[in-house]
Amino acid sequence: MSLDDARRWIEQGDYEMAVIRLECAMLEGWRPDAGWLDRLPDEVTDRSPLLQKMVGERLADAGKLAEAKALLQKAVKAFARQTFQKELLSAFASLAAVYMRSGDHSDAETVIRFLQSEYGGGEAETDGCVLLALARGARLVGEEASRARFYEGAFEWFDRAGDMENSGRTALEMILDLGPAQGRRLIELQTMLRLRCGSDPVGAVYERAFGAMLLFCEQRWPEACDAFAMIDRANRLPVHLDMILRCYGQLALLRNGGVPDVRELERLEQDRRKLAPDAAVQFHVARLEFERKLLDRDEEGAEHALRQAEVYDKLCASAYGDEIQAMKKALSDGAGKGERQEADKRQWNVSCFGSIRFSNGTVEVKDISWKRKKAQELFLYLLLQPNYSCPRDQVVDALFAESDFDKQANQLYVTIHRLKQVLRDSLDCDQAITVKEGIVKISGHFIEHADVEKYRSLVRVGDQLWVHERELAVELYEQAIQLYDEIVPDLPYVDWLDQLRAYYAEMQAGTLKKLVQFASDRTDYETAEARCTEWLRMRPAEEEAYQHMIRMLMKQGRTAEANRWYRKLEKVCREELNVKPLPETKQLLRGERP
Repeated sequence: MSLDDARRWIEQGDYEMAVIRLECAMLEGWRPDAGWLDRLPDEVTDRSPLLQKMVGERLADAGKLAEAKALLQKAVKAFARQTFQKELLSAFASLAAVYMRSGDHSDAETVIRFLQSEYGGGEAETDGCVLLALARGARLVGEEASRARFYEGAFEWFDRAGDMENSGRTALEMILDLGPAQGRRLIELQTMLRLRCGSDPVGAVYERAFGAMLLFCEQRWPEACDAFAMIDRANRLPVHLDMILRCYGQLALLRNGGVPDVRELERLEQDRRKLAPDAAVQFHVARLEFERKLLDRDEEGAEHALRQAEVYDKLCASAYGDEIQAMKKALSDGAGKGERQEADKRQWNVSCFGSIRFSNGTVEVKDISWKRKKAQELFLYLLLQPNYSCPRDQVVDALFAESDFDKQANQLYVTIHRLKQVLRDSLDCDQAITVKEGIVKISGHFIEHADVEKYRSLVRVGDQLWVHERELAVELYEQAIQLYDEIVPDLPYVDWLDQLRAYYAEMQAGTLKKLVQFASDRTDYETAEARCTEWLRMRPAEEEAYQHMIRMLMKQGRTAEANRWYRKLEKVCREELNVKPLPETKQLLRGERP
């Protein structure tokens, strides 16, 4: 019996025969698509406890716990009047999951004890759903030590049945429940999931989710962030598991020193309201909020989030006791606050290729309100000087030369005062700017490094290695060109800055030229062409760059493309320089050496 038979009867509108075919297929282990069930009228579904159970489970996975509970209760009552003992126990298992997610401890405990007695007696036929329910509800009946055994039993049952979706779901719920306590066994489960679920789309999603959680448990934050981002969640995971994984993804980002995605936080808050009856989801959102508030040194907000988490933990039968204790400890002994203070003591990394940005391993700050253009200009000027310092008179000449001589000194000190305020308000850094013995300086404790400084160092060392160690030099050049961008483009029409921009642009063009030469010498024309294109984008009138591009294309027999580049050069020379290309460039098109 296959689901194709049921589909045919649904399409013909013979729902009675369709239900019979669906029930037969389901008893043989087939699982109908949700779209088929949606096409059946409610009064038809109500006559079949098997369909009621299936629809109830799908409603639960969609987060509609009240509707799921009503349907599953009907299915249980209907199975109780029939002789389908296995299906009755399976329906009870699904109903127990809904009770637990809703915080209905009394009803959930009653069901779990019933399933426990049936499983312990050994007389009833037990499937993976019952074992999974026993694992989920072990705390309610004093069997906490047996959780791992029940999870593994459920996984093995589903695995033998070839049910990839429930195998993956069981493994994921196991790692979410038991965390790193299982250690080596979790790695074994991951290996099994990879072997079993690789070709199954839904199973593969659970396998990736399990892998992300394993990285989280191992505190491998950068890899965990990438793994959570790679999970394809579109209509694949039950909404409550999806929400919990999204919370873990944001936690991994926080612990990796990143900044939470504001749009994702907004979506989590919206989805949290939709899943208000689900206590486990509410706990995980509250824990994420706690860590965010703690990192922001919002003690009141962290305490509020902790109180919320404690309430949801009780509704989850104290399933998150360890997490609650860790949160209390972080708040009471200042562990989290101390970590943030240590982060503030760290020096800031400053980026000024592009807009000015600050990061210190824990937070990133950008879009600072400088209040006055001169405050931003002063900071940037000092940042680009050796040792971040400069004689006061030189600063005055660079920034205030257009002012009256008598006002220059006062303008400098007013600007320094405003800059100190900006850095204190935005970065919580006092005395970041000092003036001592005629030297204006960014304090040494404030900055670890600036990206322009790193860029300059990479290029300088690369130049030193270029003669004898070209491969190593190229590695440094490649790192450097990835850093480069126009220096603070939102600060235009500043004479001294325009000169520095030209200096770094010339350095970037020279670096690209060497990379083109290196790749061309090794006949790596793809890389050479990409670097030459970047060079031309920076220097659209530099004939030497056109020569390199034309020479490479001619060596590959790409004559038409070489001619197009030559015509571009002709146009640039005519319209912008009022000259003609050099004769040696034309020779390259004829395959001659200039």
